[in-house]
Amino acid sequence: MDRIPVWLRRSLGIGIGLGVTAFAGFLAFHGIDWHALLTSIEEASLLYLFLGTLFHFLAYFCMGRRWRTELHGSSELSNTDAIASVSGSIFLNNYFPLRIGDVIRCGLMARKLERSRIGILSVLLVERLVDLAVVLCFAMVTFPLLLAGSNADLGYLYGVVGFTAITIAGLVLVHNPHTRDLILGIAQGILPNLLSGPVCGLINRVADGLQNFRSPSVVIRIAFWTICIWLCILLGNYMWILAFHFSIPFGGLLLLVAMLNLATILPSSPGGIGLYHQVAVWSLAAWVPIKEQALAFGTVTHGLIALQALALGVFVLVYEGSSFRSLTREAIAEK
Repeated sequence: MDRIPVWLRRSLGIGIGLGVTAFAGFLAFHGIDWHALLTSIEEASLLYLFLGTLFHFLAYFCMGRRWRTELHGSSELSNTDAIASVSGSIFLNNYFPLRIGDVIRCGLMARKLERSRIGILSVLLVERLVDLAVVLCFAMVTFPLLLAGSNADLGYLYGVVGFTAITIAGLVLVHNPHTRDLILGIAQGILPNLLSGPVCGLINRVADGLQNFRSPSVVIRIAFWTICIWLCILLGNYMWILAFHFSIPFGGLLLLVAMLNLATILPSSPGGIGLYHQVAVWSLAAWVPIKEQALAFGTVTHGLIALQALALGVFVLVYEGSSFRSLTREAIAEK
């Protein structure tokens, strides 16, 4: 990848994202009844929409507290600093391409704590792996709802247990220097040079990020805040489901949250325009067969997420001021 010019990598990333957005948007909005869509939006409960938005803001607060804990609760870093860095990341990821918000987040912390940006990025990488494990567990638990037969349910239960065990074992093995060296040696021996470099670099970054997770008390606090984050996200989406008068089981709520979050991994335009809408339609199809009603949910909640990100961006600009703007310019230049 280093041989590819930066401008070409940047253009390819943006181009692929726009292509995914255009295709998903076409699938989501093609052939719909606009009158039925607008009617479903008008019938949504403002109270439940507000409560859902409030729970999402609480989730952002918990993300900030977890971020500070992951950085060892440094005395140089206040809760407001940590929340501001997370808020800036969410804002920029929703309005700018190439997930530039993550670069800003690590840059802000590197300046405040006088640490290397790579070191902070390693901690963020471990955080993302933990959240990915949670989301995949949601998905694996709820897939049997779309399948028939008790054997499928039992099989996916084994899958959840197996995936969780593999994830924990992998993190433990990478954290131990001896087993990490063994894994690196195996990767360098069996993978071609084109892949061994990135894979070994990823393993080393995960290992660096895990250095902040040595203390049992830190791990317990991180687990607590992670539970709080996902509980708030689930409650927020449940409130939004009630706003549209849908009758969906708890498993359906888990599936919706899992699919919407997994969709953020795919390349798309900032904020996941189009992709978010189509994934919402797919996730709700088993319980909301009328496409216009499911699309109304996706349209309104996507707009609320964009407004939340904008509010977080205003907060960061006021709190961080010129340092945030200068970091944004630097990160854009780097990307």
